[in-house]
Amino acid sequence: MQTRLAWIAFVFWFLSDVAASIFLEPLCGNHIALKISGGYNAEFHYSAWMAAVNNKTHFICGGTLIHKRFVLTAAHCIHGQDVLSVGLGAYHKSHPEVRRDVIEKLMFDGRSSFENDIGLLKLSSNVIFNAHIRPICIVLNQSLVNQMRNVSTFKAFGWGFLRGRKETDILQTITLNNFDRKKCEVDLSVYLSEKQLCAGVPFGDTCEGDSGGPLTNNVNISELGNREVQFGIISAGKITCDGLGMYVDVMSYADWIKTTIERHYTEDEPQSSLVPKIKPQQQDVFLYNDCGGANIAANLEADIYGLNLRAQGIFITHQFVLTNAERLPRNLSNLKVYVKGRTKFYEGYSVLSVLPNDQNDVALLKLNRPVTTRGSPAGMKPICMLANVVDQQRAASTPPFTMFFDAPTHRRIYDVSVALGNPQQCSERIQRRVEWNKLCVEPPNGMSRIGSGSYILGKKVTNSGKIMLVLFGIVSDSSNGLYVFTNVMKLSEWIANAIRIN
Repeated sequence: MQTRLAWIAFVFWFLSDVAASIFLEPLCGNHIALKISGGYNAEFHYSAWMAAVNNKTHFICGGTLIHKRFVLTAAHCIHGQDVLSVGLGAYHKSHPEVRRDVIEKLMFDGRSSFENDIGLLKLSSNVIFNAHIRPICIVLNQSLVNQMRNVSTFKAFGWGFLRGRKETDILQTITLNNFDRKKCEVDLSVYLSEKQLCAGVPFGDTCEGDSGGPLTNNVNISELGNREVQFGIISAGKITCDGLGMYVDVMSYADWIKTTIERHYTEDEPQSSLVPKIKPQQQDVFLYNDCGGANIAANLEADIYGLNLRAQGIFITHQFVLTNAERLPRNLSNLKVYVKGRTKFYEGYSVLSVLPNDQNDVALLKLNRPVTTRGSPAGMKPICMLANVVDQQRAASTPPFTMFFDAPTHRRIYDVSVALGNPQQCSERIQRRVEWNKLCVEPPNGMSRIGSGSYILGKKVTNSGKIMLVLFGIVSDSSNGLYVFTNVMKLSEWIANAIRIN
């Protein structure tokens, strides 16, 4: 038995070593048994390496997970974009298995160009590979690359427009023929370099929204078996989405991909504490410096009244309240905001202006004057919001998060650690789609019987040795034991600008 186990271990080591010499990631391209114009729904397992690239407001492009920290996409997708995130294991692009923020964009020669339309996205933390998330193979071995150059077909994947410019949430695929570059040059009246591919079929094509996604094929490699290998990146084609298209030849950039990842890869920092530490920054740590409190009981909350309206809000400065945009009247004379204490209401304020962000169902209310210490409970301050992206990403990548349950009969507020739920599973339970800018939370059993859930989702961080509660989300929906929060941390730039100009 010991001899047999030793032999199995040797075989595994040998195969892993072989894979490491061929691929960027040895454990790549395995199927664990998931638009394109003129295509069809992809099989679920192909979504394991698919990445849905989003900016601050919406989906923009496809991409592929090629390394535990990096996503491959088209440079034109990420050029000029400031805040990006990716959904991984994405069969439905709006319901990926996990999300990661992007902390660095890396383009060939540092820019986007027609010929070198390739880029890498460095993720906020390493991805743990599993049955639903794993990398596609990037071939590094040049002799193997030369053997695969003449593959006759590719599979293309993406969430671009379907025929009739219909949008799709489900990953689509189409099989394309591999043509000589001169065929594209004649058909499209453009010059293709040796680093570009020409592919297409008569009655289908990749289309707008597919950019950044892969051209792949299943390759049988001696001693390693079948692996899904990436050959190309969807780059450009006819605006009518009905013919030949141009694609980045990924194998021509294998050395650049490898050296760029080696130069920019950093290991995740070990988490010695459940409370992430905020390191001192050149810029302000918080959006509003006169904030504070380690518990919701130390923060200024608001009750908002209007014609047929009662809503909640949270003070993020002494004069601005963050709340939900839905149902807010535009008639300011009907709005009144009261500072909420634990046992009574304090001063009331009229509203000077409503600043809505309807797309994300949030709004800022500017009060007629700042809240004073006389008009609020002693020692209470606005809740803190993290000001810079690095601190936000550090906080977002280290669970748990915090909810509060107010239990008047117990005369206390319960501070409860919670984790984020899977958006697709949450959608099924509440019978409504949990959008990309929302966070789903299921509190521990029995908490709803003890008290009512708080309006906010928070996160505890340490700053200069002091524990602080920072705002992460505000409630937008609750149903069937689940709470859905709008991720307001991602809106910090909009919030800061709105406060600054108003």
